Amino acid sequence: MEIKELTIDRLIAGGDGIGYFVPQVLPGERVEVKIIEVKKGFNRCLLINVLEPSDKRIEPFCKNYTQCGGCSFQFTSYNNQIDYTKYI
Repeated sequence: MEIKELTIDRLIAGGDGIGYFVPQVLPGERVEVKIIEVKKGFNRCLLINVLEPSDKRIEPFCKNYTQCGGCSFQFTSYNNQIDYTKYI
């Protein structure tokens, strides 16, 4: 599938980026993604690399963060998580 560079505009339900659904991203970030599913009106992507991280991005504290999915928003602080979920 295609590799693409995107700038994340905002988040929607589930915390994915809009237009291109990209998990584990924050608004304002420039990212490299791999398109894995093409649908009418959107593309689902895998995050390959964060090229320009948000100043709100932090290192996840759980060593299993990328495997289990139980704490999928760990890449930003708890206060930021609350702020972002107000708009989702």
